[in-house]
Amino acid sequence: MNWNPFYRQPKKSILSKMEERDFERECAKMQQLEESSKKISKTSKKLVVAHHAQGKACGKLGQDLVADLGDDAPPSLESFKYAMNCQHILTVDKGKVLQQVLADPMKKYMTIFPSCTSHIKSRDKALQETNKVQAKLEKYEDKEHTASNSVKIEQIKKSLQPVKEDFQQKHSTLMAEMPTFYDARLSYIRPSLEAVVSVQCWFHKEAIRVLEECSQELGMGTKENAEKHVKTLMQEVNALSITSDD
Repeated sequence: MNWNPFYRQPKKSILSKMEERDFERECAKMQQLEESSKKISKTSKKLVVAHHAQGKACGKLGQDLVADLGDDAPPSLESFKYAMNCQHILTVDKGKVLQQVLADPMKKYMTIFPSCTSHIKSRDKALQETNKVQAKLEKYEDKEHTASNSVKIEQIKKSLQPVKEDFQQKHSTLMAEMPTFYDARLSYIRPSLEAVVSVQCWFHKEAIRVLEECSQELGMGTKENAEKHVKTLMQEVNALSITSDD
């Protein structure tokens, strides 16, 4: 809608009502896709940052524990420190891969939307110019058909043709490319999702291997024995007077 009170809307629109609705529908889909993609991009960045923070915390945990115990630290605690350092390296490496396979592709994907918005604005500007010339033509056609008016009408018709063709070209391009881009959204993100699953499998496989070796070094034995050992220790700690709520 044009809010200029001196703007005369042409009686005959260059687009049908159905064509206008189709274009508005595609624009709405692109807007929804942009909003969803922005959320995914933002979350992927947070995921990478969280992995770097987690990796750093793992490495610091092992170092701080050994440093805090000092001479009282048992030799087996070095294996824990080593395991935490490994977790640090694995987690940071995982974060780097997530940056490459998820965060970076989403960042690149987001650059398409400003370009699309620019093309939509250019198309709308071309439509306004076409309607302006069309309304001017109709104004002269409604006047008395004098020789002077007839010449003016022919001149306007000639000026209408290029702006009309410019609009039609821009409109047709958008109506062809917006649905294609929207329908390809899953094809674009799918390789990233597959890579995320792969790196998660690799990370957990390596993390479990390192922690199982650490468990053996600490004399915790099997997973069942380790769980029993932790449960027993927690019971002993809870039984201490300093942990009592009384």
